[in-house]
Amino acid sequence: MSGTLFPVTSITMKGANPAPNLGPKPEFLWMPKSWLYVDAVYQRAMTSGKSRRLVRRITEEFWWPKFTPLTVTPLDWEAGKFAVVDGQHRAAAALAHPDVTEVPVWVVDAPDVRAQASVFVGVNADRNGMTTMQLFKAQLAAGDPAAVQVQEVCSRSGVTVAFHLSNGSRELPPRTTMAVSTIRKLIAKHGEKPVRLALTMLATAYADAPNQLRGQIIQAMTSLVVEHGDKIDPERLVSALAEKDCEDLLDAARQVKRLEGGTTDAGMVRALMAAYDQGLTPAKRLRRAA
Repeated sequence: MSGTLFPVTSITMKGANPAPNLGPKPEFLWMPKSWLYVDAVYQRAMTSGKSRRLVRRITEEFWWPKFTPLTVTPLDWEAGKFAVVDGQHRAAAALAHPDVTEVPVWVVDAPDVRAQASVFVGVNADRNGMTTMQLFKAQLAAGDPAAVQVQEVCSRSGVTVAFHLSNGSRELPPRTTMAVSTIRKLIAKHGEKPVRLALTMLATAYADAPNQLRGQIIQAMTSLVVEHGDKIDPERLVSALAEKDCEDLLDAARQVKRLEGGTTDAGMVRALMAAYDQGLTPAKRLRRAA
């Protein structure tokens, strides 16, 4: 036996609690590639140049020892329909290769779209290739409570979540946001009410302006509401915001940071306060109340 060969061993994990429920074992099969389907409710579309290049590379370099099994869930056993929850690019490459007629798969029991989306999230959550929006869309389809809460808070605030955009999109339509991770954290920290009020005022102030509902300004607005909610006149704050776009506020925040120190986020809150306080008597200014 080679001197470099040794048995697989575990590692010591102090305080670890192994999962008590392992779930049903998947079944391994060789499956005709024509049986494979994709559900757009939770799966990402392969329309980007990166996806197309990846599928092309897998097709041109196809070699069975490198082809790991797909993870699929049955849609209809008798009709030969299975949803691919992991391995969509490999499946597309197999479909494109004329010499490949069937592929190895793990069949996981997931009886409905929510369960399938849950499997998809579980498999892909820790992968670098998943964008925030792709993962959020899948979490929403899986009924993840935090994702559903974010969607509901945005909807009630008049804000649309930009599922159709990629993280690299340059134009964010009015009343639209991709800052779902920020909103989720803010709800967990402060509850729904201040986040909803902050989003509502932002959506009203920038009703026709694109590229405004970014994570930094949503976070700063929520902090302002939490700290000074009972002193804020929403109409006045909306009017003050309407005169300055997100870039103006970011520039002001950086200037405040240079002059007073602290973080850019704290500078953004102070910039919002300055915009609100303009023209007010000292007794009514938020900065005096800080």
